[in-house]
Amino acid sequence: MSKSKNKKLISMFFLSILMIIVLCLSIFNILSRSAETVSEKNKTVYTHIQNNINSIVELTVALSDFELIKNFDLPLQERALALKPFQESADLLMVAIMDEFGNTSSSLEGGITNLSDREYFIEVKKTKKTVVSDILISRTTGEKNIVIAHPIIVDNEFKGAVFASILVDKLVEVATLHSNIPAGYQTYIMSKNLDTFIVEPLHKYKSDRVHAVSSDTAYVTQDGTYANLFEEPITGWKIVTELNTFIYYQDIWLFMFLFIILLFATITLIILELINTHDRQLSPLIEQIKMDSLTKLSNRSHFEAEVKQWLNIYQSGVFIIIDLDNFKKVNDLLGHNTGDKLLIETGKKLKTIFRKEDFVARLGGDEFVMFLTNSTDLDTIKIRIDDMLRKIEKNYHHPEGNIHLTVSIGVAIVDESLCEYTKLYEYADNALYEAKNQGKHGAIVKHKNKTVFSKFL
Repeated sequence: MSKSKNKKLISMFFLSILMIIVLCLSIFNILSRSAETVSEKNKTVYTHIQNNINSIVELTVALSDFELIKNFDLPLQERALALKPFQESADLLMVAIMDEFGNTSSSLEGGITNLSDREYFIEVKKTKKTVVSDILISRTTGEKNIVIAHPIIVDNEFKGAVFASILVDKLVEVATLHSNIPAGYQTYIMSKNLDTFIVEPLHKYKSDRVHAVSSDTAYVTQDGTYANLFEEPITGWKIVTELNTFIYYQDIWLFMFLFIILLFATITLIILELINTHDRQLSPLIEQIKMDSLTKLSNRSHFEAEVKQWLNIYQSGVFIIIDLDNFKKVNDLLGHNTGDKLLIETGKKLKTIFRKEDFVARLGGDEFVMFLTNSTDLDTIKIRIDDMLRKIEKNYHHPEGNIHLTVSIGVAIVDESLCEYTKLYEYADNALYEAKNQGKHGAIVKHKNKTVFSKFL
């Protein structure tokens, strides 16, 4: 690469870095503004719900100490109907009194209903503390509501409870009023387990949006929405406000557009220069890492990686190991140059015997290994064995005696119980040594640890 090109690339690179820094600062400012805006809106909804709930709690506490409520000589219905002004002034669904057995009368009617099976009654009787229920369906009106119950305690004994019921829609209406889709934000409320909406979002998002909301206080989605989550401590509801941060990006839109073009051009030029300059240098190095330097076949590590990757996906194939018989005599009597030539020649023959999609490698010394892909057929294996036994066999003449070069072959077929590289290697290696012990110049094929085929010449 020339010096002038170097200077241009370096200049463009540093200019891009500068623009990245400026862009990051701008985005950070946007997120800060987003966080502040969303947090403020959440606090408004949060404060409204808290104030509503606290005012009802205060009402139930005050009523539980009301002399009329503790006048047990009066019928339950009469005491309950006396609470109607409190219900109307607080804009509640109802106010009711329960005795210690769960018999209940409300400000709406004079009848008595037994609510001893309600969880809030069981809990308030057990704890003798204020209890806020989950969302309930009113047996009287059929509307969604929550109940805030406070115990009536006389001489430290539970004598019943006062409870106030408020419509969920009334409690959370501020959330809906606080959403403004054209302005880019909306507030909604979810249950404590984040599995249902208490207040539906005005803008319907994908279902996976619900799962994106977590206990984290904030997150940014792929579509540029910044969300802030508050947990209301009494009900456990999750108050979420989402803000479309793109409404802030108009301030830096032109800058971002120019930055993206410049950055893309810079990266493209750098990549092209690197490819043109280094591709020819890197390719041979990569090949050398994968290749046996003598035979130009794959080396042990590359072969192992390829076979493991294949087995992880397909879990089928045939593992073959061969060893040249009498190779040591070739080296000792004819010299290592002849031995090297023989290894190179063997590698070339193996390439002609096996397909391009099969893996062929030299493990080291006179040991070669192959892996047949997409085939566990015994007839195909026999053909490959015959080719290797015939084509690799060779005779050398020497004054001290002729050398008959043959090949011993061990084969392991992949199955459901044998599909791990190390075990396949071990089984094929054992088959190879069985072939050598039985006289060499032959092959043994193992399947499920049993010999399914053997051949010796």
